[in-house]
This record gives sequence, structure tokens and C-alpha cells, in this order.
Amino acid sequence: MFHVKQSETNQDTYHKIIDLLFRENQIHNLSGIKEWQGMYDQHIVDSTALAQYISNNHKGNIKVLDLGSGAGFPGLVIALENPDKKVVMVDSNKKKIDFINLVLTELEITNASAIHTRIEDLGCPEDSDIVCAKALTSLDVLMEYSSPLLKTNGLLIAMKSEEIEQELTDALLVVNQLGFKGHKIFPYSHFQKNRQLVVFNKAKKAKIKLPRKNGEAKNKPLRSMICV
Repeated sequence: MFHVKQSETNQDTYHKIIDLLFRENQIHNLSGIKEWQGMYDQHIVDSTALAQYISNNHKGNIKVLDLGSGAGFPGLVIALENPDKKVVMVDSNKKKIDFINLVLTELEITNASAIHTRIEDLGCPEDSDIVCAKALTSLDVLMEYSSPLLKTNGLLIAMKSEEIEQELTDALLVVNQLGFKGHKIFPYSHFQKNRQLVVFNKAKKAKIKLPRKNGEAKNKPLRSMICV
């Protein structure tokens, strides 16, 4: 289990982000968490685990794509903890993307950007070194979203709770079809709750044409077709 250290350098910036989120959330319902401290703990502190994992293991100017970023997490924290990396946040909710852009402008964060679109509409650029997501969807669906977006040898990093046995079983059914190989799990503790980063490596192109049509990855998961 790795230890998550609280950032000292960016504390003021993180407080400003949550101040903005707390204010805007009362108008636009950007987060289901309503208390300031709860927002800080669940959005900032938890995202720090992934941000520090990237800092410790991936040096240099790489592109990180945060899928289903919501109000900007973990993407904003990754960008602040990794100023040498380019972070792109994607979400289909325009109000949440507008909030991210507000944060980027007001706090002058220059190594990050936000895109308002569905994940499937990003196409197949295969230009990201890392694709990450926090509480977006199941692992097998997340692998399908990520495969056409990742470079060969790129990584998918999913933030997950401790209880993912069935998710992992489902993911391993489609790992080869989607061009991934193996996986590694990095557990960490967050406010006395056991969490983990699940990391998959993209070894080759997927064996099926990706992306599929909007909604098919979630509504007609590949695992169900393989099991038939």
C-alpha cells in the first residue's frame, strides 16, 4: 500500500478551487457533495493519490486524458501536481466543463484544458500516454473507451474502491480483444477507506473497430457478446 502525501505547494490553490466549487455548486449542482470539507476530501485529497502516482512513475512531457472528469477531478489535481504534463479533461456535461474552464482561467492553470463532448466522439486519435478516470464506469467499459485513445504502451489508470472482484473478472474477459495485457493494482488508504489504482497497459490495437456508436460500450458491453 502506498502512502499519499498531502501537497504543501498547492494548498492555497486547492482551497480556491473548492471555494469556487462550493459557490458554483449552489447554482449549477456540479457535485453531489454539499459540504466544503467533504468536497475537499473527496475531490482534492482522493485525486492526489493518482496525481502522485503519475508524478512518481512517469517523467517528462506526456499527455494525460481524464475521462468523465465531472467538475475537474482528478484532472485539475493531476495538472497542478504535474506542471510538466499536458492534462485534457473530458465530460459531456457542459455546466461542468464551463466550471473547469472558470477554474483554469481564474487560477491561471496553463497546462490543462477541457473538452465538452461524449467520449465516443473523441474518435481514435491514439495520442494519449495515460487515460484515467475516477468513478466513471466499470473496468471493461472503461477499457473500451480508452483503447482507441491510447498510444501503444500507454496506460489506463482507474481509481476504484476495494471491492472490484466482479469488475475485474469482467474486464479480464475482454482485455485481449481491446488490446490490453495484464494489470497491476496499487492500493492506498483514503480516510480509513481502502482504495486502489488499477493499471492496464495497452500492448496493441484492439481486435474490434473502436469507438463503437454512442452508448454501445455501456448498453451492449463487449463482455456480454463474448460470453454468449
